[in-house]
Amino acid sequence: LISATGMDTLEILQRIRGSSINDRTLQALEITIEQLCCDYAPMDASELITTSRDWLSRITALLEGRLTLKQHRDMLSHAGMLALLVGCLEYDIGDYRSADATRRMALELGSEAENSDIIGWALEMQAWFALTNGNYRAVLAAAQAGQDVTRAPNRSVTVQLLAQEAKAWARMGSRRNVMHALEKGRTLLDSLPYPSRPDNHFVIDPNKFDFYCMDCYRIVGEDRLAELSAEEVLTKTIKPDGTVMSPM
Repeated sequence: LISATGMDTLEILQRIRGSSINDRTLQALEITIEQLCCDYAPMDASELITTSRDWLSRITALLEGRLTLKQHRDMLSHAGMLALLVGCLEYDIGDYRSADATRRMALELGSEAENSDIIGWALEMQAWFALTNGNYRAVLAAAQAGQDVTRAPNRSVTVQLLAQEAKAWARMGSRRNVMHALEKGRTLLDSLPYPSRPDNHFVIDPNKFDFYCMDCYRIVGEDRLAELSAEEVLTKTIKPDGTVMSPM
């Protein structure tokens, strides 16, 4: 953070409190939020949710102040990304009602900021919530709505939306639709550059796609394909000395 912007967290907070917002402050906020999203897997959920809510409160307070049009839009995007993270964490700790309300807030912020990524991830969360509740038709509707928003620019979230679609079709017993969704997802994934921070919860990690495929193939009875995907997962997540690199 200091290397990229010349500021540490304390200075960012001081600037936010004083409403001293400039491009450097916005860049520092973006780096901070990205790191919070990367902390999703290794950090304790209760601790991360508290920190993320604090940042979200500060940013939403700033939105009521005097900002340029670009600054306002950037702040909306930052708030939307934090809302996505908080919503995921609320769902993880079992606070399902709050999680959906926060997801809806992220969707509104993304729409106001005209940020297709945030809109797409909010709809991906809706698909995930529906999948875990066994509402597979709702998964398909949310996944398709997300793809409609994100289709024009090829985005990482579209791959995740296709993965959720494939999971729903698998549980509905439609092998043909599973294969179609996974093929589309793999083709799009292969066309995207490798992410600089694959540990970011809101960036599709290419290594995860084999895991999604394995799960879908297993459910529809494609045992040989499931086995091949499982072997690929093991190859990518276990070091030669037996150390597990991706315990989740």
